[in-house]
Amino acid sequence: MQFLRANTAVDVLIGPFELNTDGDTDQTGLTITQADVRLSKNGQNMAQKNDANACVHDELGYYNCPLDVTDTNEEGNLTIVLHESPALSIRHDCSVLSEAAYDSMFAAKDAGFMDVNIKTIGRADTTETEATNLEAACAAYSVTRGLTGTAVPAAAADASGGLMISDDGGWDADELYDAIVTDAAGTNVAIDIIAVQAAIDALENISVADITGVEVDNDGTAISLAGAFKLILSVLAGKTSGGGTATLVFRDINDAKNRISATVDANGNRTDVGTRDAS
Repeated sequence: MQFLRANTAVDVLIGPFELNTDGDTDQTGLTITQADVRLSKNGQNMAQKNDANACVHDELGYYNCPLDVTDTNEEGNLTIVLHESPALSIRHDCSVLSEAAYDSMFAAKDAGFMDVNIKTIGRADTTETEATNLEAACAAYSVTRGLTGTAVPAAAADASGGLMISDDGGWDADELYDAIVTDAAGTNVAIDIIAVQAAIDALENISVADITGVEVDNDGTAISLAGAFKLILSVLAGKTSGGGTATLVFRDINDAKNRISATVDANGNRTDVGTRDAS
């Protein structure tokens, strides 16, 4: 079986033509005209080939038989039959492939792989919807979004189990901005999460002066709320030294620095605070 490319002119080597009396003597001088070459496409009635050129002997009783684009215009089986006296009858079977299929099998490729063009996925009909959708998804592929490309598909948007979208739907991105909680009375209370987060972020920068309007550190810097807690913890949970002397020192809770250095009298009462490190 020889493969031929549809709608393509080609020379087919047919033979060997042997003498009909002994079946062994090569017949090298036969005159094989257009009318002598009979073709049957997919088992239909034979007819002479369309190409007008005669067959030309190559060697050892084999002849080159020219076919034109009309001779190869029908995909499927192509049978070539000749009976040129005094040679025995010759039959040569070919399979005419679509141009794409033939090229996929025989066209030179650097990588050596056959081309595959999928039109239908998982279905027995001829629709191309699935393959078209897959091709579009692959074409839109991005590193960050995968096969969804530049936009996430609105699959059952706003429905139960669907995607969140930014509109007035039942559960969407806007609702995340104003989260809904219920108070003890069962009333829905809108909480501005952004405002709450901003307040939390600002807590560390609130100074004691913001609360009392008076406290500053030794260097004149307002003591932040965080600094105030550091001073409090050093007194309540830090190491001390200088007990029984005129100077009592309080360490930070990591024992890395002096937080407070205070002057005390004989009774241990503070009469002055020399160092107050809230950093």
